[in-house]
Amino acid sequence: LSGAGRTVTFGGASYTLGPDDRFDGRVEMPAWTPYLGLGWGHHAGGTGWGFVADIGASFGRPKVSGGVSGPIAASQPGIQQDVERELQELRDGLSGFRFFPQVSLGVNYRF
Repeated sequence: LSGAGRTVTFGGASYTLGPDDRFDGRVEMPAWTPYLGLGWGHHAGGTGWGFVADIGASFGRPKVSGGVSGPIAASQPGIQQDVERELQELRDGLSGFRFFPQVSLGVNYRF
């Protein structure tokens, strides 16, 4: 998020961003997660079209990170603590998400 004149609220406090101020926030899943699923595929022998389906869930916890940079970080000494408080609220809200449902459908052609 970046932009002159934009007002943002972090940890209950409001701040007005300048043109060189920036807030970076990121929520990401681990690169590798366990997966449990059930799949089905059908292809009548020889050449032709086939169908595949899979339903399951990936298990993992999202990682939340972020920070503020630019002149506002130096001029407002409490902003980083407010940003961290806001990020912690997001982490607490996401802590219940330990699995993520997935559905895959596909077609294939054998030649």
